[in-house]
Amino acid sequence: MELRIGAGKMLSMYMDQNKLAASLAALKTRPEAGFLRLPFEAEAWKKCQQDVKKYRNFKKFVVVGLGGSSLGAKMLAEVFRADHFIFVDNLDVEFLKHLFTQIQLRSTLFIFISKTGNTIETSAFLEILIPKLNKAKISIEKNIIVVTESRENNLFQFAKQFGVQSFDVPEDVGGRYSIFTSVGLVPAGLMGLNLSKLRAGALKAAADETEILRVASTILRSFEDEKWVTVMWGYSSTLNYFGRWWIQLWAESLAKLKTRHGLKAPRVSTPVYLQGVTDQHSVLQQIVEGAKDKFIIFLRSESCEANRFKLKNPRFSSTQILKNKSLGDLMKAEAEGTAMYLDQQKIPNLTIKVRQLDEKNLGYLIYLFEIVVSTIGEYLDINAFDQPGVEGGKAITKKLLNSGSTKATFELTI
Repeated sequence: MELRIGAGKMLSMYMDQNKLAASLAALKTRPEAGFLRLPFEAEAWKKCQQDVKKYRNFKKFVVVGLGGSSLGAKMLAEVFRADHFIFVDNLDVEFLKHLFTQIQLRSTLFIFISKTGNTIETSAFLEILIPKLNKAKISIEKNIIVVTESRENNLFQFAKQFGVQSFDVPEDVGGRYSIFTSVGLVPAGLMGLNLSKLRAGALKAAADETEILRVASTILRSFEDEKWVTVMWGYSSTLNYFGRWWIQLWAESLAKLKTRHGLKAPRVSTPVYLQGVTDQHSVLQQIVEGAKDKFIIFLRSESCEANRFKLKNPRFSSTQILKNKSLGDLMKAEAEGTAMYLDQQKIPNLTIKVRQLDEKNLGYLIYLFEIVVSTIGEYLDINAFDQPGVEGGKAITKKLLNSGSTKATFELTI
């Protein structure tokens, strides 16, 4: 991995590096930071790769889960173009209606993922699916697997009742940090990914403490300089769901009202994801001429900027500059040019570049950001492993359903 920090002189230099290193050390003692140990459990990875082999013959795979139960797997499916995977992560009835016209139930494996096993949306889809399988005389045991904690909950009880295989989720690993548990590894194995390489990337990130502290320090400096929007700008069309995964990791982990000691928590930035050239032609305007409250993390892959599709004899005036150059050369110039332009405009930015988006490098990036974000949380004295704001919304949803009223405060119907 290659790092480039641009406009660094614009950032405050008062970061307490000793405190930051101590925060990383303290993180490793947190009982709720179970995600840290996952790359070191080689046997669990091997077992998962072996256990999913018998399901690889299905033509379609439908993953049912919300937030951290699906974003990691969805990211893997996008990067590695697993088009035979479909994700149900929003109970849009029009989408579900279309889904059942696009799959053959008998040749589809349904993977229900919920850490607690009681996620209402996930259970609701299971309630819909079971009658459909029964009506078609399709085996529930053969066409469904579940991923949940091995304790009494709706999914675990369902699995025991119907003889459905259940994959365990460790209790000390939160949903947004769970991609290296069965939550992500079961779908990854079913996609045919090399889990050993994914694990090797995570192990490499764990060993790169200098880079962890360097990235965390740069982000914390942006907070000190009141950069309240952190933008991840991915220069690959397959990184949209990496960005969505990163947004959840950042938002749920860092945005807190109180510190661990009950004081007012420090302000942190809002995460935003942008995509390559698309957003150069739109959002770049606001970044450059809008409020100077943004910090940019460019994410690039050399394989996406490779020397392919060369223009030998361009015919248009606008493409003459590309004679004997490739589309990869164009993308590289646009990414580097945007970073240099931000330097000129004194907008702080960080570039993270990998050679290619393969299992090892993706494993590295995932684990790097998990450790960086949780280390920042430790530095700021906040709990990076709870999400009380999310739980509050769930509670109100249940109250509305129990009361029979779902009318919004303001509603516009067209």
